[in-house]
Amino acid sequence: MGRNTLFGVLGVVVLLGLIPEVAMAQVDAYHFTGINFNFANPGARARGIGGAFVALADDATAALANPAGLAFLDRQFAIEYVHDEEKAPVGQVTQGGVSVSGDPGSLIYTAENDPFRVWGESKSDRIDFASFVFPLFSRKVGLSVYYASLADLGQDYDVGVGLYCNDSGHPFTPNAGESCQRGTTFRNFYYPQTVMTRLKVDVTGAGFGWKLGDTFSIGASAGYTQTTFSGLSTLDTASFDPLTAEQRWKSEVDDNDIMYSLGLLYRGDVFGFGLSYRSETTFEIANVLEDDAVLEDDVFSGEFTIPERLAAGVAIFAGDHWVIAGEYVSLPYSAMPKGMPLQFDELRQQFGVEYAMADVSEYHLGVEYTAFSNNKGWSLRFGYWRDQSHLIYSSQGYNDPTTGFTDDVQASAALLYRELDLDFDHFTGGIGAAFGFIRLDAAVDYSSDAGTDFLLSAVVYF
Repeated sequence: MGRNTLFGVLGVVVLLGLIPEVAMAQVDAYHFTGINFNFANPGARARGIGGAFVALADDATAALANPAGLAFLDRQFAIEYVHDEEKAPVGQVTQGGVSVSGDPGSLIYTAENDPFRVWGESKSDRIDFASFVFPLFSRKVGLSVYYASLADLGQDYDVGVGLYCNDSGHPFTPNAGESCQRGTTFRNFYYPQTVMTRLKVDVTGAGFGWKLGDTFSIGASAGYTQTTFSGLSTLDTASFDPLTAEQRWKSEVDDNDIMYSLGLLYRGDVFGFGLSYRSETTFEIANVLEDDAVLEDDVFSGEFTIPERLAAGVAIFAGDHWVIAGEYVSLPYSAMPKGMPLQFDELRQQFGVEYAMADVSEYHLGVEYTAFSNNKGWSLRFGYWRDQSHLIYSSQGYNDPTTGFTDDVQASAALLYRELDLDFDHFTGGIGAAFGFIRLDAAVDYSSDAGTDFLLSAVVYF
């Protein structure tokens, strides 16, 4: 996917509250927190030039990227395979382990590592796009029917013990080797968890592009979007405190919505530009918090949202062989947490804890060299794009936490869910070859932080 990194929602589900100077037996629903929710458009050609495609939109994947481009396409069938690798930071900060020493009345808790975030990883191999395109009405309209797999993720990981301390009104998460003592600076530790996440998002739809002249077109598409999600976060209490009860947080999504895209395209001899908008989609989510201590389940529902996507791009056609393209993408994740903390963090919200998510801006740049004659030839592509992390974070500070429980709860949220400012650099490359009625394209999208994708597409003109 490339993502790196939606959705980063609700990318998280926050702690259920802090009780001073006790171990917290609660589940943080980590299974949300490793999903980047930023689903890259399909297309080997598009990815080869760094995803800077909205001002080109000259293959069947335009149905999602910019449906106005469908107006310029020949009759064709397109299909694409992807090997998708995903990596993303998850959850709150943790030290991944805490050692305990001292007398029972004055236990000393020592962090084993500096505070860090665990990273979730996923790999999948799938057909991520297939489409038929038909020119209609003397080639003034291009019609597309398509299928797209936006996401197919599976993650399994462990989160170790974390520690939160408070030294005379100065809350902190200790570094490796640093300690805090019960009765003085110790406030809470957080049990280790095992996490499982599965997410699949499929879209089946149709779109059209309509020429308003030789160089200008508009378009729209709409797709039936089916999302399935299952997540399980389990407190591994036995490895740290066998007297505590196990808790399990389960979340399930099996719902559908309509996703639509709108596009505009100008394609001149030397210069082109494009605009596109993709709507957000919202799904009902069912949550169950199982607690062996009270032998009952806490069942509640919420919403799961994939954010809208706004893109603007330009292209320069430098002679007969060169194309240079750039694109700006805006993903307004800041609207996503509204309503979510109440669903997943009702106790903390009672104490005034607030959460936010940063908007994401992506920048895409690519270049292509093509040598063609009579619908036969080859292409070479290179590109770059930057993705930004967008984990949910506590958006407020705190007063002196020693003066009251409310300030202590807010201080812990600000520390454990601190904002993460991290960019993911993607370097891309691709090749293409046309043999008259068949075209083949391949691309690689490499990121040392966010994972590497390999794409292979085929187009048959008929």
